[in-house]
Amino acid sequence: MSKIDEFVAYVAQFEPGFPNIIRGASPEEISALERLAGRPLPEMYREFLERMGHESGKINLSLGGRSGISHVIEYYRDAIETGEREVPHNCIVIGHDQIANELALEFKPDGEPQVVVSSGEEIKALHAESLEKLLYSLAFIAYRLRTLPYWASYTSSYQEIGMRMVLPAARQLAEQLGFTILWFSDTVTFCAERGTDAALEFTQHEGQGLAGRVAATSQAEVEKIGDEFVRGLGVRQLRQAA
Repeated sequence: MSKIDEFVAYVAQFEPGFPNIIRGASPEEISALERLAGRPLPEMYREFLERMGHESGKINLSLGGRSGISHVIEYYRDAIETGEREVPHNCIVIGHDQIANELALEFKPDGEPQVVVSSGEEIKALHAESLEKLLYSLAFIAYRLRTLPYWASYTSSYQEIGMRMVLPAARQLAEQLGFTILWFSDTVTFCAERGTDAALEFTQHEGQGLAGRVAATSQAEVEKIGDEFVRGLGVRQLRQAA
């Protein structure tokens, strides 16, 4: 079983119809993107396009923008090939938003490419340590958390948390509360579960505030968990729902 097959099976645990929703790109489309990018596509990204290049359900790689293969090909042809936009050194673009930011894979000497936010030739921030970890984190947020009936979201500005990186402290607090940190967590996002009764995720990009969501089988439990992050880290509850 390929890595992308394993990923589809993971999502199907929470959304049984997921394998029937997704739709892949053709070999011709993938070859066209490879030619435009000027280098072979990483294996994980190629597999993703083969299974989900045209339709990926609630999983959106591109910061709320566009990451379907048709849009990425169009972006390369209309913006990059014309010289209107540049691509950072050693990167390929895999999506773009509406405010001149791209999502790109940055090739490294060792290991898998990391996912970065770029603008023109500039790499602005690390987005995920790998595409595989990003996919699982997005699936966890979009599908796993939604299996629990009650939730609340939390946020802070960078100033509200003392202009410092507090994600490691949030991760430590989650562990103290009995949560298990999941393997696809990284230095930007961590996802965690506590048995079947509660789950949470928190994200902090460099120079930005902390944001996340807590979900559980009761509103009281959501509040109990969330209050620990409010007191311990200075985040505030943004909204809640059942």
